[in-house]
Amino acid sequence: MTAPARGTLPHPMTGARDALQEFLDARFGAGAPRVVPVGAVGAGGGDAGAP
Repeated sequence: MTAPARGTLPHPMTGARDALQEFLDARFGAGAPRVVPVGAVGAGGGDAGAP
């Protein structure tokens, strides 16, 4: 038996991200905040050092 190729499985949080986005869309309509795609947030970004 061989191991599956790396990267073939969906990220475990993808379903949760989609569910959260659906909730936000239903709650806030067109002005709903967008959920960042899984894996898009990394070290060194954002406003970590902002006052």
